[in-house]
Amino acid sequence: MKVTLANIYNGWQALAKLSTLDLPARKAYALARFMKDAGSEYDLVEKQRVNLVQRYGAQDEQGNTHVPPANLEPFVAAFNELLAVTVEVYDPGLTIDDLDGAKLSAISFFSLSWLFDRDEAQAGPVGDDHTAHQALAN
Repeated sequence: MKVTLANIYNGWQALAKLSTLDLPARKAYALARFMKDAGSEYDLVEKQRVNLVQRYGAQDEQGNTHVPPANLEPFVAAFNELLAVTVEVYDPGLTIDDLDGAKLSAISFFSLSWLFDRDEAQAGPVGDDHTAHQALAN
């Protein structure tokens, strides 16, 4: 399944919740294989985010690195460029019906809509300025 890194990065918390659901063995295995692929991609994005913060950031008196306002625009542009990359991950073949009775919030379902709508996964969101600004907070 082709997804953008933004799909994985922006949906990571919801994916983590999804992975805790009690699913039938076959679906749970498929989801675990997907999470392995998605987790590897998430880790690479996070490593690159840290590199971008180092590149565009400056250290404060406590030794913490932050992106100053003057470098925020190039940081956001570089991070959004990264999030726009399309990658191939294992398709767990989940449908909304597989989650019947699941306790996930509407926000979680919304952030994972690409996982259930294969057309949306390929054209998925590429992250917005909010995503990049949120990345600065982590």
